[in-house]
Amino acid sequence: MPHNTYHVFTNCRVNHSRGILVPQIVYNPATPPFPKLPDITFAQGQHCGVSLLSALGCHQAILADGETRPVMTTTSTKIKIRILWPGYQEFSKDINVREHTRAGDPIPKWKLAFCVAQVVQAFYTGAVLSGNPEDWSIHRIPFGSLRLLELRHVSTGSWQPVLIYEP
Repeated sequence: MPHNTYHVFTNCRVNHSRGILVPQIVYNPATPPFPKLPDITFAQGQHCGVSLLSALGCHQAILADGETRPVMTTTSTKIKIRILWPGYQEFSKDINVREHTRAGDPIPKWKLAFCVAQVVQAFYTGAVLSGNPEDWSIHRIPFGSLRLLELRHVSTGSWQPVLIYEP
């Protein structure tokens, strides 16, 4: 994908939220093509996405399919979550995606939502301006108004959250 491609709604299988898609540019490294894994979608009740505040509450019951264990890597115990928020420097952080057991099973989806919410919260805490965020200043968009819609596999070992802002 070209570096100026933005995420769009394409995979929402339940009622779309009334929110606004955060216009992140799709991360596009200068690396050879890679085998893309399927997007991981999140739904809370009858709505697309899961509230980041709910995800931080670390409750297994917040997602109907919260015990599903999506495969996010076959070669590592960690992946990199990348945030390309408009007007801010790119932010990335590694998260563990395998259980700390001998079997090393993938973590359940509810725990994945928790980890991604922590990464977005860390972005909010340490965000560095790189331009004019215009209407997307994190000071105007409360963390508590964000929902995680999907995770998209953007490069080998890297995933990007698709976020919705619900004013």
